[in-house]
Amino acid sequence: MRPFAATLVLSAFLSRVDAQERLSVRGPADVLDRFAGLSEAIARWHPDLDVAWVPYESGVTFAPLFDGSADLLVSPRGIEPWEQALAAKLSLEIHEHIAALDAVSVVVHRDNRVESLSIEQIQTLFSGKIVGWYGFGGSDRPVRLVAPLPSSGEYQALRRISPGGDFRLPPSAEIASSSAGVLSTVASDPRAVGLVSMSLDSSSVRTVPLRATPAASAAPSDAPVLPSADSVERGEYPWSRILWLYSRGSADEDLQRLLSCLLSSEGQAEIAKAGFVAVAADRAFQRTLPARERSRGATVTRVSFAPGFDRLDREARDVLTQLRERAAEVWITGHAELLEDRPGDRGLSERRARAVEVFLTTLGVAVAGAEGVGAESGDLRGADVWWISRR
Repeated sequence: MRPFAATLVLSAFLSRVDAQERLSVRGPADVLDRFAGLSEAIARWHPDLDVAWVPYESGVTFAPLFDGSADLLVSPRGIEPWEQALAAKLSLEIHEHIAALDAVSVVVHRDNRVESLSIEQIQTLFSGKIVGWYGFGGSDRPVRLVAPLPSSGEYQALRRISPGGDFRLPPSAEIASSSAGVLSTVASDPRAVGLVSMSLDSSSVRTVPLRATPAASAAPSDAPVLPSADSVERGEYPWSRILWLYSRGSADEDLQRLLSCLLSSEGQAEIAKAGFVAVAADRAFQRTLPARERSRGATVTRVSFAPGFDRLDREARDVLTQLRERAAEVWITGHAELLEDRPGDRGLSERRARAVEVFLTTLGVAVAGAEGVGAESGDLRGADVWWISRR
């Protein structure tokens, strides 16, 4: 359990991780682990290109990209609207590329004989509306939901298939901090079901074939399909997704060389070996999320709250007080943990953001904006203060 009054100051805006101009690539551990062959290939192709592949253990966060500690972010989910808005407030221009195609696999225990599921049934299953496998043509065992982190690509995929994008896990769901944890739990429990990337080795579990429509209304062409490179490439598998690359501002020569490697036919071949689906040159995609230029970079300071509370304790106030002489202007995002966040209600995260805003305002710090984002950023119990230095 996190300490109630924990505080975290993330690294300041850096142009490189160290003085040797090393490129930093950040991403989920279960993705970067499978990029070992790719990193070795890049080292052969460009021995003078110094790249550090730095994993984080769970979920996806854009903080390393925003604060400059990462040059490139590998993400199984797209940037969220609130993150785009924050980047714009920080005057950060974000570049978005498609690295590869992927798919979400629904995995169950090997003894689970559910023949197939539709996209609608997956949404019903993970929202907790049906609590027994008998509701899906299976046994009379209860369902054990092994759910993804709110900041993960799998959670975003669940939101994407939910009506209006409004999805919340039921209280009975168990949050797994990693894909390895999902596979381990599902492999050991006949009741369990989880979601993982198609690229993972799922030989210890059974992958359920999916249909785009319910069985009763399915056309003959809508037969259940297993995720594979071929079914994703042909558009037959109904729950595919994109593996994204994100960079900040104008890429310098080294970063541009790295991007060129990743998006080249040779790089795509290595990505395919990692279990993803290569993107053909004629399907390449790049998007720029523009913002006005700023000469100074941003730093983020994080303060935590006790579960269910919106009051700043002494340690949090001491950390925020340090910004009085250092911050020219700040933006605040309040967060709530998944179990604190009620559907359609961002009240707690909003109150946390406002508590920080009020305290900083009394210190004379210029607050450019404050908002609550619920549990959309992951399982955080606090507020992030993004600030621009006076110097």
